[in-house]
Amino acid sequence: MTKIIIPDSVQKVLEFININGYKAYIVGGAIRDNILGKTPTDYDITTNADISTIKEIFKYYKIFETGLKHNTITLRINKENYEITTFRGSDINSLEEDLLLRDFTINSLALDINGNIIDVSNGLEDLTNKLIRINGNDDSVIIADPLRILRAIRLASNYDFTIEKQTEEYMFKNRELLNSVSRERISDELSKIIVNRNSYKYIEDYFSIFSIVIPQLIPMKGFNQNNPHHMYDVLIHSLYVLKNIRNRSDYLCLAALFHDIGKPSTFKIDNNGIGHFYGHEEVGMNIAKKILKELKYDNETIRKIALLIKYHDFNIESKKTIKRLLNEFGEELIFDLYDLKQSDIRAHTKMSYYRLDILKKTIKDTKEIIKQNECFQRNDLSINGRDLIELGIEPGNKYKIIFDDILTRVINDDIKNDREVIIDYIKDTYL
Repeated sequence: MTKIIIPDSVQKVLEFININGYKAYIVGGAIRDNILGKTPTDYDITTNADISTIKEIFKYYKIFETGLKHNTITLRINKENYEITTFRGSDINSLEEDLLLRDFTINSLALDINGNIIDVSNGLEDLTNKLIRINGNDDSVIIADPLRILRAIRLASNYDFTIEKQTEEYMFKNRELLNSVSRERISDELSKIIVNRNSYKYIEDYFSIFSIVIPQLIPMKGFNQNNPHHMYDVLIHSLYVLKNIRNRSDYLCLAALFHDIGKPSTFKIDNNGIGHFYGHEEVGMNIAKKILKELKYDNETIRKIALLIKYHDFNIESKKTIKRLLNEFGEELIFDLYDLKQSDIRAHTKMSYYRLDILKKTIKDTKEIIKQNECFQRNDLSINGRDLIELGIEPGNKYKIIFDDILTRVINDDIKNDREVIIDYIKDTYL
């Protein structure tokens, strides 16, 4: 096989370790990406030097002690980070033992300083065959770290690979062990999976694994919506919405997966046998917030997802409504709402497709409101706190009441966003 060309900056790190009397190799995703014709985003290095020796070798450079319990440090040179790890295993001088202890065969490749590939687990063959296979002859690799179950799905989803049958059996067999993994590690893998364009099919194929991580998904599977606007059960509908999302941010993809999670518990059927889900947006928002808090997502991510779910089915019929939403969402997140709405509509029957034309006009109107600098937030108002002080109103909680009232009236076109008009209104109403 053709040698892999190593970037000069990485080559110098390897050489620096070598001239100090130690071995050093590139490992991990950089090799995999090179072989698959992708540009590596980072380079990981393994060496037979221990951590104290590595720190001494690079004592004149910035070092972050990011993983000392795993014998790992992060080296920064010229604003580039390099993760350096001591060989794993009982023999600190054995590269082969280190590679055989890694999770998957495609991650068990090493690259020497000359660009030669070292393959101890037939990883190259599995890469060629687009196959994810665990290292070893049993499920001990998964038992040692059950997160590898999700990592296998993430790698398969990243590269559109197939998971080898025996590996797949081990994953299903040990899926309950995911309950022992920290929620932060789970959410990290989930976010990396869900942003992939094909994540929807992996969630469907490995649903019994994802339902361990998020049991609230279980009622969605097979739940017949009994509605002429829907051709899929709640789960499959949600997966198609996830598929259709254009902006592949983790929060928007998670909102797509969870947007109808409140439907099973709000289902009502009318006298004509048609299913309805009144209030499912609010219920779904609360279920999603609970899931996300359990998975230790940050508050800002939870806020965004909650807003998107709450308003995903909201009728936007006028510019006043758009301005109210702009006030709550902001200029960027509102277009994520539109992305979610168009993805949702496309996962309905064609009876709902007329809504795409309505949404298209809404998007056009929103862009026009922003372009024309129309008022939809407090900072757009023609008055500020100094004006209230000049009117003799003492700073305090009353300020929020006044500004909220004025903003609402300006958005609703009850009064103009004109300083004198607003001041007259304040005098008449509050003084």
